Amino acid sequence: MKRFPVIILFFVIAFVVKAQQDARFTLKPALGLTACQVHGDKYDGYNKLGVTGGLYLNTLLKKRHSLEFGLIYIQKGARKNQNPTKFDYSYYILRLNYLEIPLMYRWQNNKFFYTFGLSYGYLISYYEASSDLGNYTGLFPFLKSEYSFNIGLGMMIKPQLGVE
Repeated sequence: MKRFPVIILFFVIAFVVKAQQDARFTLKPALGLTACQVHGDKYDGYNKLGVTGGLYLNTLLKKRHSLEFGLIYIQKGARKNQNPTKFDYSYYILRLNYLEIPLMYRWQNNKFFYTFGLSYGYLISYYEASSDLGNYTGLFPFLKSEYSFNIGLGMMIKPQLGVE
């Protein structure tokens, strides 16, 4: 199963080469920050900031409708920091590093756009530690695969630059 990311990368490169030959396809880089909540970690809130980045292949279906296929790196997780002012010296950190393949439908209305779709994520690596146990990465292994439903709202700042 360690070859899975390499196989996916091969297919994405094949799509990119095809995209260069067909004017209906555009290649879109993506870079951003993520905040997520891990269910079952006993901590509320979106306290773990992560990074995301990759490439999307966009194909125009109609004037305002398009499909996007992507290959992105995304960092998810959870975090609870120490708070010495309240004499709380406990901490918890969970970093989950995924290679994710989203397939999104996009509808654009002048300046705003809306996206929704599904994605498959493959866990590349992770790190887990707490004040109680120290580093216990691997003690409670995570599943290697995940499936997600994605919804997005974005705005075009310039014709070639948007925020989602």
